[in-house]
Order: sequence, then structure tokens, then C-alpha cells
Amino acid sequence: MLPGNTIQADHRGEPWFEDGNIIVLVEDIDSDVTVAFKLHRGMLARHSEVFQSMFELPSPAVMDDVEIVDGCQVVRMHDRPTELSALVRAFTQSSVTQSPDVH
Repeated sequence: MLPGNTIQADHRGEPWFEDGNIIVLVEDIDSDVTVAFKLHRGMLARHSEVFQSMFELPSPAVMDDVEIVDGCQVVRMHDRPTELSALVRAFTQSSVTQSPDVH
């Protein structure tokens, strides 16, 4: 799925933010396909204590142990793509509805 350290379009989950700074990989156990989500690390940390704690962990001492794809660090999770997609959409909708009105 990651030839040349890029994500093929047919393996991209929705949402996929071109300006994202972290890639979350999840495996669809029903189809045995890995789906990638390019997301914003800050948004995930702001809305989820789990992500916030995960991002606070120290980086591996050896950079060879860090998986980089499309210029972003990769995090592998054991969730279904549909579940992660719904969670991220809820985060983004929450951010929009909580933003102050701009006049």
C-alpha cells in the first residue's frame, strides 16, 4: 500500500486533509484493506484525550523506527475505517459549530 512512501488514492479514507500533518492507518478487518487518513494532529489532540496522550509520548530515539509517509509521521490504530471516519467528522463538525461568529 505504501510504495514510494505515498498513499494510493483508493486507500485514502474520508476525510483526507491535504495539509494534514499526521497519517493514521487503520485496517478494515472485513476486507483486509488498510485505509489511511491524513489528519491534523492538533485537532485530534484537542478533541481526544487518547490522541493527546499518544502525541505526548516521546518519539523513538532512533528515527529509523519512525514510519514516515507523504512527509508525515504514521500512527497505526486498531479501529475500523468507518469508526475513525465518523469520529473525525464529529471532531471537525464540533470545531465548526464552536467557532465564534465572524462578522
